[in-house]
Amino acid sequence: MLPKTKLQVVLTKFFYRQLTNALSHLGSVGIVHADLKSRNIMVVNRHESPIKVKLIDFGLACPASAVMPGDRVGTVGYCAPEVMLGLPFNEASDMWSLGLVAVELGTGVPLYPGNEDYDVLKFIIETQGQPPDHVLDSVMKVRRGPENGQRLFVSLIKQMLALDANQRITPSEVLRHPFFDPKSSLCIDTSSTRGQNPVVFQQPSNLKTWFCQRFLPLKRKFFLSTVA
Repeated sequence: MLPKTKLQVVLTKFFYRQLTNALSHLGSVGIVHADLKSRNIMVVNRHESPIKVKLIDFGLACPASAVMPGDRVGTVGYCAPEVMLGLPFNEASDMWSLGLVAVELGTGVPLYPGNEDYDVLKFIIETQGQPPDHVLDSVMKVRRGPENGQRLFVSLIKQMLALDANQRITPSEVLRHPFFDPKSSLCIDTSSTRGQNPVVFQQPSNLKTWFCQRFLPLKRKFFLSTVA
């Protein structure tokens, strides 16, 4: 693995060029590494010049064409925003991760520390601003399910929670319920449950508002002196 110390600019340049070449090769065959981070970079010949590095651990790698919305890959602190927001992603997500690795190589510390996606998104918004509207609109489209899906879900829950035990739905009836039809959506619009605990997703129609309310008020003066 790479040392956890600040590297000289010349070494950073060598490493960055080699890793960029690796991503270029992966992109030429349509593969996303999906977990690019400092721990997945191996120094091949530490005592030779120039030092060579390799990109390792392809356990999460996948064809870009096989990515599905909502796929969660990567490591917190290195994931691209589109991955954290549950959007489709491609080779560009690896470039985001490589950019963060480059900062870490040059400074010795991560640019966006955090134990959860929430923490990382907060830092991103504080330093780079809110994601563009078209990105947030895409999040809403991905997370919005047909109204029929919500209706079927509510219907099923009502039958499962019938107060009269004799009227309560049985396991075999649950499995035959239209909600489990492959053609029905599993994405539930929770707009009718406002003020209650959401069942599946935050209200999609107000997702952009929720995103701003959740993250933007948390803005505080963020010093990059810790990574200087």
